[in-house]
Amino acid sequence: GNQNNIDLAFYGYRIYSIMENGPMDKTKEFKPLEDFIIPPEEYKQDKIMFMGYLERNLNKRIELNVYNLKTRSFKSVSIIPSNEWDKNNSNKSILGGNVRYENFA
Repeated sequence: GNQNNIDLAFYGYRIYSIMENGPMDKTKEFKPLEDFIIPPEEYKQDKIMFMGYLERNLNKRIELNVYNLKTRSFKSVSIIPSNEWDKNNSNKSILGGNVRYENFA
């Protein structure tokens, strides 16, 4: 089989922190350091394309697939990406959190 496809199957955006009042905070569904946002298949290999997907869906409800390391299970989380949650505009995060693309295997 194709080793690259297998490797990519175990990558996602690990949540390191959640910003108060941001979209991720409002869901009450995300666990920092335990949860990984798994991008839709067509965006897995390209961080810029995934960010573009989020930007195209600003202020629209989307479903994100999330993998939890502790429970070793997947869940679907409904979220509304937004750049309007930070009144001072000091945070540029449209999900309201700090994430890093990494392997969760």
